[in-house]
Amino acid sequence: MSALRSIADDFEAALIIDETSTGCGASGQGFWQSNVKADYVCFGKRTQATGYYSKEGLGLGGSENDVKLFKTIHQGIQQDNLLNRVSEVGSKLASDSQNLKFTARTSGTSMWIETESPAALVAHMRSQGVVVKQNGDMVVAKPALIMGQNQAGELISALNKFN
Repeated sequence: MSALRSIADDFEAALIIDETSTGCGASGQGFWQSNVKADYVCFGKRTQATGYYSKEGLGLGGSENDVKLFKTIHQGIQQDNLLNRVSEVGSKLASDSQNLKFTARTSGTSMWIETESPAALVAHMRSQGVVVKQNGDMVVAKPALIMGQNQAGELISALNKFN
């Protein structure tokens, strides 16, 4: 990231970070966490509002409704201490996933599972009431920030039932 910042500075270009898949911290880190400061950070998809913010103190940008929605979402995240919850649940998920018969990687409450039959695993997980999606050879679970210990247990249990 330092090299990218340096290149952007050399060419007098903005360093723009795309955070559309982090979901306001479901990755366990919150929005852009680095010693390298981006000029702009874009958010959307899992955030449920789209827009950007800037290091220059310009605040949020995007449609007026999405900016208001994002402010409300951000307030709820802070009020309910959801980033700590993600950290706690993510730690348990990482620990429990080590005992799976698959190779699984976690970051916060997100999980990437390697399997020889991703379509079959997706169908199995959905039959167990767990929403996942196939991404190439991987199966991906990207739950919301409000995922708790019980839901993490259900995810691991459903994975353990797959043959």
